[in-house]
Amino acid sequence: RILQDVPTEYSVKFIHFSGEEQNLVGSGHYVNNVAYVGGVRQLDIKLVFNIDQVGGLIGNNNNTIKCERDTDGATSSNNAASDTVTQELATCTGLYSPLQTVISNTYGSDYMPFEAKGYTITGFYEHIRSNNEHTSNDTFANIDPVYVFNVGKAAVGALQHFAVASTT
Repeated sequence: RILQDVPTEYSVKFIHFSGEEQNLVGSGHYVNNVAYVGGVRQLDIKLVFNIDQVGGLIGNNNNTIKCERDTDGATSSNNAASDTVTQELATCTGLYSPLQTVISNTYGSDYMPFEAKGYTITGFYEHIRSNNEHTSNDTFANIDPVYVFNVGKAAVGALQHFAVASTT
């Protein structure tokens, strides 16, 4: 809704993958059946910006977000590009939100199938883990709404930057 009338040089797709905890089933399926078909690249994806576990926990000092970069994945040729965009993500986070940033490394989340095919990846992950994921305490009542709001502001600002938003 916020970005729908903002003209950009690059298209933005919001994709919610299922099966992340089941060995990245959803994102793996997308990469192998949409982005690539029969081993041939079908989509020219500039960047995969993954947002994973950013709810915080009420009571934690939720003033910092991890900006994740690819450093040693299956395709090392995209590591430098990932490092560059992750630095830009950290800069955008500071410009568009009050959050501090920590640069971290990627891990087994939904951007990994993209990384394996040579796409540039980056992402957000909460700095202080809530440890509520996949438990009965993983509810809206336990997340920090201010943190979620600030992560959202940072993400919208970064998306405009990466998609090359314009005012015309």
